[in-house]
Amino acid sequence: SLDAGHEVWLNSLLSGWWTHVKNTVGVVAANVMEISELTLTATRQLPYPMMGKVKNVQFGDVGAKIFGQTMAMKEAFIAGGRAFWLREEAFKDATMKEVTGGGNPLKRADAFSAEAFGTRSGNWAKFVDMMGHGATLGRGPMRALMAEDSFGKVVMFRGSLYEQGYVAARQKGLQGEELSEAIAEFVFNPPREAREIALDTAKYNLLQSEMEGSLKQLGSFLGGNRFTRMLVPFYKTPTNGLLWTVDRTPFAKFSFYTRYQNAKAAGGRQLAIANSRIIMGTGLMFLL
Repeated sequence: SLDAGHEVWLNSLLSGWWTHVKNTVGVVAANVMEISELTLTATRQLPYPMMGKVKNVQFGDVGAKIFGQTMAMKEAFIAGGRAFWLREEAFKDATMKEVTGGGNPLKRADAFSAEAFGTRSGNWAKFVDMMGHGATLGRGPMRALMAEDSFGKVVMFRGSLYEQGYVAARQKGLQGEELSEAIAEFVFNPPREAREIALDTAKYNLLQSEMEGSLKQLGSFLGGNRFTRMLVPFYKTPTNGLLWTVDRTPFAKFSFYTRYQNAKAAGGRQLAIANSRIIMGTGLMFLL
């Protein structure tokens, strides 16, 4: 079965320990970059009061994000452990398509398993399961990738919620104990829109954002064909990586690039952060 071969192929590609080191370092780097860009935005807006403008990003926003990420560490380790041991996604609406999608008609069955082959009992079923377990290295490589993904998403999700909660509270002029209580209420009972923003932030930094337009169509074609899935085993992550890079170059301002145009249309905080991404990314390219 090509699906079984695809599962073996994915796990073999991810079997090197250095692959997971690079993935983990990449997640940390993306998070550091996001915090740095937020800090740059707050710095750029320091003179705003003297110019009669309102600061929509402040250093307190940065502190709230970092505090939220720190507080989420225990939850993130638990989520990572469950992802590795139980192969359980941290968020049902932010799953890894390489794990849950594909051509396997039995969506919850492993491709290289007796269930996927239509055999559920007997010695032949045990033999197939044993072969699948061995050929995929116990599915350890994919389990590790899921653990890294879940850990990062939880950290960035909680950081975004704390940041949004702080921004909402300070805009109301709350201080002291009232501020803390408002943030706590926001974080533990977030509005639907805030949760969606936090989840989008996590997916963005983990390079798991949903594709749109022609890129989505191309991904559907590559992922829906058993032969092309073997040739292009990973599509969403490298494509998002390319878009993440473009976000931090002057090319992001081109009219056809919808990510920056959406931020421009939203204005305020979103546009300020989008411009800081370009400034910081361009500066790093010249330095490196």
